Amino acid sequence: MATVVETGAEHVEWDLSDLYAGDDDPRLASDLERARAEAAAFRSRYAGRIARLSGAELAEATAELERITVTVRNVVLFARLRFDADTSDESRGRFLAKMEEESTAFENELRFFELEWAALDDAHSDEALAAPELAHYATFLRAQRRFRP
Repeated sequence: MATVVETGAEHVEWDLSDLYAGDDDPRLASDLERARAEAAAFRSRYAGRIARLSGAELAEATAELERITVTVRNVVLFARLRFDADTSDESRGRFLAKMEEESTAFENELRFFELEWAALDDAHSDEALAAPELAHYATFLRAQRRFRP
């Protein structure tokens, strides 16, 4: 039988209240609901149009994508940190699994952006990336194209 070594950190719990008060925090549910609506609106507005966006429009779309993604990632981060603090708590594990499932649904809803951007020919993407409005997102957008066929 393995010897359990106490470290003094056995009862340490991170203060995650900057993110959410708990898995039943109403802000968490409202953030997910808002992100769902924003993702659906984003898809409706931009799906099938990425190749036709001006540099300024692409910058606006990328900023919107970032806002949605950050909201969802904060929810998953909260769930991950709660679980990491006590991996023996089955309710935390279930909550993490549920939030990861939510995250996957968002990724699927928004995947068109990455695919359409990667499908652009190099001349078109280089022209778009030359727009001063895209300077902040140029590294991200270039990275999205690095594994294209």
